Amino acid sequence: FEGPDGTAGEVGHMTIDEHGPICNCGNRGCVETKASGTAIARRAAALIAAGTLRIEGTHAPSAAQVIAAAHAGNAAAGALIGEAGGSVGLALVGIIHLFNPEVIVLGGGLIQAGPLLLAPIEAAIERHAIQMPRSRARIAVAALGDDAGLWGAAIHARSGGMHGKERSQMTK
Repeated sequence: FEGPDGTAGEVGHMTIDEHGPICNCGNRGCVETKASGTAIARRAAALIAAGTLRIEGTHAPSAAQVIAAAHAGNAAAGALIGEAGGSVGLALVGIIHLFNPEVIVLGGGLIQAGPLLLAPIEAAIERHAIQMPRSRARIAVAALGDDAGLWGAAIHARSGGMHGKERSQMTK
């Protein structure tokens, strides 16, 4: 489902914290402001500046460096990943309630955090989702990794996929 403007499915722009950081889209507290690689890197840099996080050799770590530090046992880095997972979990609760899916497939670079990200996602779903749809929804990791979006775009283009406005113009 693309919607009439082709913008449906923008889960990253679901508001999960009305008082959260301002997003590039102009909204406040979108999932992307709390649980993207950029958000994690920005938050890590702020924590390093405040002296509550230390990642060897950098004052401006990437999300991958934060994930590596978390895997190495850095509790503050692990907490950052856990917070991101909780944010994703809250967004997925909305998806579960709206669509009652059997499976939700997660991909992207942050998925490299593995259980450090997935456990808080699943905990948020367990805490906040209604029991019936929650019991059916299974969280899975994308088999195509970071290439999933590229494959989806290629398949969409090859199948002649168009956004709603383009379709409506074609039928006039």
